[in-house]
Amino acid sequence: MKIYDCFMYFDEEVVVDVRLHTLNEFVDYFVIVESSFTHKGDPRRLKFNHKKFEKLPQKKNPDEVDLKQLLILVIDHKFLVIGVTVFFAFAGFFYSYFSTPLYNAEALIQIEDKDSRASGFSNFSAFFKGLSRNSTEAEKEILKSKKLLKKTVIDLDLQTVVQPQYFPIFGKYLAKVTGEKARAELKFLTFENSSSYFFLEVKDLEKGEFNILDENKELIEKGKILQRIVHKNFTLEVKELLGTSGTLFKVSKKPLSSAVNLLRSQLTISGGKRKGILNLSYQSESPQKSKKVLKSIIDHYILQNKKESQERIITGIKFLENQIPKIEKNLIVAEEKLEGYREKKEVIDLGFEGKHILESFVKIRSQIHELSFKEFDLLKHFTKKHPAYLSFLEKKKNLLKRQREI
Repeated sequence: MKIYDCFMYFDEEVVVDVRLHTLNEFVDYFVIVESSFTHKGDPRRLKFNHKKFEKLPQKKNPDEVDLKQLLILVIDHKFLVIGVTVFFAFAGFFYSYFSTPLYNAEALIQIEDKDSRASGFSNFSAFFKGLSRNSTEAEKEILKSKKLLKKTVIDLDLQTVVQPQYFPIFGKYLAKVTGEKARAELKFLTFENSSSYFFLEVKDLEKGEFNILDENKELIEKGKILQRIVHKNFTLEVKELLGTSGTLFKVSKKPLSSAVNLLRSQLTISGGKRKGILNLSYQSESPQKSKKVLKSIIDHYILQNKKESQERIITGIKFLENQIPKIEKNLIVAEEKLEGYREKKEVIDLGFEGKHILESFVKIRSQIHELSFKEFDLLKHFTKKHPAYLSFLEKKKNLLKRQREI
C-alpha cells in the first residue's frame, strides 16, 4: 500500500517546506497542484520551484538494521547486558546441576498373529475369527489397561510413597552439594487408612534402628531394618534405609486407582519402525525402578497372552469334540442313504473302503492335534531353527500331506 499526500500550492513556500520535511518519512508520494489562475479567475504566474525541495532527507528502510546504532546501544547498557547474561548462565547451571535426573527404560515387543500360534488349527481359522485380535492398536490398549497395570502396581508396591524431608526451599539443593544421601525402601503388608501418613526417623544407621512418628511427629513405634512392625493402623517391613541420624521420611500410601493412573501416564507406547513392533518406555528418578517396572509390565503381558492362547486351544478342542460326533452321525446317515441308493440302482457296495478311508482320516487328524500340543512345548525349549523343531515340522508336514491325499 502506498501513501499519497495531495495539496494545492499558492505561494506558501514556508508551509510547504515544513509539510514536506515533516511528512517525508511517512508519505510515499507528494502530489502538488498549482493553478495559473486565481480563485477569482485572474491569470497568475506559476511560482513553485521543485528544485528547492529535491534534497529532502532520505527515508529509512524499516527492514534495515543499523549496526552502528545497535553497537552504541549495547555499549551504553553494557552493565545491564553483562548482568542479564551472567544471571541466566548461573540459572542454567543451577538448574542442570540441582534438577532431579530422570532415567528412561525402553523395550521392544513383537506382536504376532494370534492365529499363527495355534498352527494345529490353521485349517479351522475361519471358525475362530471372533477369537483373534491381531491389531497393534488393540495390543497398545491391552498394555495400558488397568487390569494389566494393576498387577505391576501390586507386585512392586508402587502405592507406597517415601519422601525425604528437607529444609524448606534450599534443603534439597544443600543436601546434593554436601553429598548427603537419603533413601528408604519399605513394603506395607497392611494399611488401614490410605489418607493418613506418618514419619520414619533414622536413629542409628549402623544398628539399623529407626523410629516411627505420627503426623504430629510423636513416637509411636521403634523398629529395625528387615524386622516386621505391627501397628493397629499398619503392618510394614523396612528393606533398606540410608541417611544420617535424624533424617526424616514422610511415608504414605496411595489408593490403588491413583497409583495405576500415575503408572499409565508415565508409560509411553508407540509403534516401532517396522510393522508389528511396539516400543515401550518408562521414566523414573531411579534407574532400577525404571527397569523393574517395565520388566514387570512385559512379564504380565506375556503371561496373559499365554493364558489366552491356552484358552483358545481349549475352546478349539471343545469345538472339535462337539462337532466330530455330529459329523460322524451325519456321515452314518449319508452312508445309509448311499447304501439305499446303491441297492436301488444295483451299484457295487463300497462301504468297507469308505469306512477304511474315514478311519485313516480320523487317525491322521488325531496325530496332527497331538503334534500341535507338542509344538508349544518345543518352542519353550528350542528356537525355530533347532534340529529338533525342524524334524517336528517335517513330520507334521508329512501328516498334512497324507491328510490332503485322503
